[in-house]
Amino acid sequence: MLASTAYAAGIINQTFFVSLVMLSVVTSLAADSWLERVGVRLGSTGKKGRQAGTDSEVPRKPAPPDRPRAAGRQSTQPEPPGSTMA
Repeated sequence: MLASTAYAAGIINQTFFVSLVMLSVVTSLAADSWLERVGVRLGSTGKKGRQAGTDSEVPRKPAPPDRPRAAGRQSTQPEPPGSTMA
């Protein structure tokens, strides 16, 4: 928008105007690609709806192990075989 205003006012010539327009297109495409990559890292599926396990997905750290349950706390999950209930 600013480039077209400057060109219409005669501040910049046609060559520089074309350079500015091309630069804005390239930076917009680069930003789109970068934002999709950052979105995958943050857990977003992005506009393409990527499935887990695709080549472009960034590997994630494994989930931390469960913490021991506090005394007297009820669990909705069954105890694993061989464990004793206190």
